[in-house]
Amino acid sequence: MFTDRSETLLGEYLELKTQAGQVLRVSSSHLVALRLNDAITYKHASTLQIGDVMLVGAGRQQLASSPIVSVSKQLLRGAFAPLTMEGSLLVDDVAASCYAVVSEHWIGHTAFAPLRALHRVSKSVLDMPAFARQESGLHWVASAMWQLTAAVMPSVVSA
Repeated sequence: MFTDRSETLLGEYLELKTQAGQVLRVSSSHLVALRLNDAITYKHASTLQIGDVMLVGAGRQQLASSPIVSVSKQLLRGAFAPLTMEGSLLVDDVAASCYAVVSEHWIGHTAFAPLRALHRVSKSVLDMPAFARQESGLHWVASAMWQLTAAVMPSVVSA
């Protein structure tokens, strides 16, 4: 399932290059995994700087640390936000959160817990029309959750 999906959307993305050679292209509001004081944390891509240490793929289910060596902006087509059971994934061999807009990874992960639980209970539920993969745009569940959170707790979402 995708919380957002568009093959045609033209938008501004950040291009983050690591010392190990990975290149991540991501929206500025997307949360990216970093190593900070021997712990994993997530920060909005817009706040990342040269020298920040991202987590990158290092073989079978292993992560390594690699500092950012350049940050640039690019105009690119397409937007994809898959939702995984773990709440994170490797994008072009760089660890990232499934979530954007929210101020903290755990907030997005908690907000989508009911949908992940529903999926665990019955994959067939997600094949129902209300939960089916959307062809394009923000999934109605993600949209409703964002609107509710923005109304009730505006400090945890960013525009």
